Amino acid sequence: MKQTMLIILGVVTIIVAGWAIVGETGAVGLNAKIERPWLCPTQLYLKADLQEINHPDLFKWRFAKKAPPVEPEPVVTPPPTPPPTEPQVREPEPLKWEPMPEKLVYFDYDKSMLRPEAKAAIQKNVQFLKENPNTRILIEGHCDERGTNEYNLALGERRAESVKNYMIELGIDSSRISTKSWGEEKPVAQGHNEAAWKQNRRAEMFFARQQQ
Repeated sequence: MKQTMLIILGVVTIIVAGWAIVGETGAVGLNAKIERPWLCPTQLYLKADLQEINHPDLFKWRFAKKAPPVEPEPVVTPPPTPPPTEPQVREPEPLKWEPMPEKLVYFDYDKSMLRPEAKAAIQKNVQFLKENPNTRILIEGHCDERGTNEYNLALGERRAESVKNYMIELGIDSSRISTKSWGEEKPVAQGHNEAAWKQNRRAEMFFARQQQ
């Protein structure tokens, strides 16, 4: 049977159509009707929403409707959290170096000391740099071909540092100045004599405007 039966234990109602058992003595009378339940201590009830079905005999039965199947609630899976995006860092554009008003200063053989005319040229450049504070400075040191590569690289660095230190004495912040030595790698005059060598013993000065 597709329905769940509700059984009330110990309760029986006897109904006799037209005849009934009368009284405690068990007398029978016509058209008399009595309902006498025999009760048991325990009664079993199922949930309401009952349906009555009359048994063709003398008993009355009541059945509960079958509860509808419980559909499980769908499990909602949240979408995965995307990884945090890192802010994009814009690469600074390379500096565009330009020659200073006085680009060159020269040195004696195997020396890094500034000549008087070199100091005068540097002073003009310092005045330009003070009028343009949003600029950076690059000083490159060079040598002639005599001497080893290692020695000339060190000599070129000393020449660039001499120019830098004099600019600092004149009031330029050291954080604005960079130096580089090329040694004998970049001669401006080709030759193996003093006329070529004296042009190659030099320092070159450049400036670049900083990006806002």
